[in-house]
Amino acid sequence: MTAAPRYRPLIVLRQVEGTQWCVVRHRFEGAKRVFDARIATARAYALACQAAMKAANAQRLPLGIEANGVKLRRFDPARDVPESAR
Repeated sequence: MTAAPRYRPLIVLRQVEGTQWCVVRHRFEGAKRVFDARIATARAYALACQAAMKAANAQRLPLGIEANGVKLRRFDPARDVPESAR
């Protein structure tokens, strides 16, 4: 019998409604991603980006981004951070 693969928790910048984004931490149970904790409540995208990057750095976890209707992917600072937040 083999052990289930272990996945690290991750920080997710997630679109919740329209232009509002929140920052959450997800963990894995088996191979399923499940909600673990809310880090920042809904806010504008630029502010949510800053909160997400700060949380990912502080907790040393990978950062992903998940927009409505789009599959989760790795956060790319060069592409995803707006000019106003740099």
